[in-house]
Amino acid sequence: MAKPRIAFVFSELPRTRAEARVSGSAYYFTDRPCKRGHLEPRSTHTCRCRQCNSESVVKSNSTPHGRVRQAESRSRFARTPKGRQWSRRNGSKRRAVQRNALPSWADIGKINEFIAGCPPGFDIDHILPLKGATVCGLHVLENLQFLSKSDNCSKHNKVDPLTLEANVCILPGYRTYTHS
Repeated sequence: MAKPRIAFVFSELPRTRAEARVSGSAYYFTDRPCKRGHLEPRSTHTCRCRQCNSESVVKSNSTPHGRVRQAESRSRFARTPKGRQWSRRNGSKRRAVQRNALPSWADIGKINEFIAGCPPGFDIDHILPLKGATVCGLHVLENLQFLSKSDNCSKHNKVDPLTLEANVCILPGYRTYTHS
């Protein structure tokens, strides 16, 4: 039986933490499971395996205290020069995407009225995201909706397949493909 590709990659890592430090590697692999039974590379910095580290991060960020800490950290970063630069850069990217998704026939006045009429506690959401993995929508009134802040955050830029079927029109002369 052939060795799995992952085991081959792990075998290229240093065997001990000391070797990893000398070589400058971020991980080392001992061929022994950690105390929780994971057979994963371990961090040179913390000696924890990748799986244990991943579970720890998920656990700490899922508690209310962890979410508050995470929000405070983001807030501190936003006040640094690098954070302000990052914010400006990403804000301009978003505006550019929105500008490119605004067709010439769109009624900007109605879009602005819709945005101004957003109730408190809600966000403006694009039903089909402007920059999605599978489909890109337009910045038009028909593609906007009010969505609660929590629902909008959980949606990210994903598309519900039923919403996609209801909002996509097939142009004449184009063939559609279905995945089986």
